[in-house]
Amino acid sequence: MRNLLGSALLLSALSPSLFASSIIELGREANDAVRNLSHCSKELAEISTDTSWIGKSELWANENGNHGYIFSVFDSIVFETISLGTLEVFKEFIPNPPADGSSYKTHCILRKN
Repeated sequence: MRNLLGSALLLSALSPSLFASSIIELGREANDAVRNLSHCSKELAEISTDTSWIGKSELWANENGNHGYIFSVFDSIVFETISLGTLEVFKEFIPNPPADGSSYKTHCILRKN
């Protein structure tokens, strides 16, 4: 039940404005966004409201192999758009992972405004 609720919250938070490039890129970007946000459904539920949406995302990377996505969450009150905060999905590179494990450890960093 918890996974179902997290998935529903995740999909309801995604906005078409997050995906602004071409039709081909739309599928790739949507897939990346859903995959990365699904790791942080608890944090996304903490910042989301019934009327909030994800308005933009940024990808970052560094020379250590770490990378992440920063998702900005917005809401509207009457005719005003406000920023609720950001959710960062941080992928930490693990140089020598176990044979049955991932090469990345995922961290969720929530910054509320």
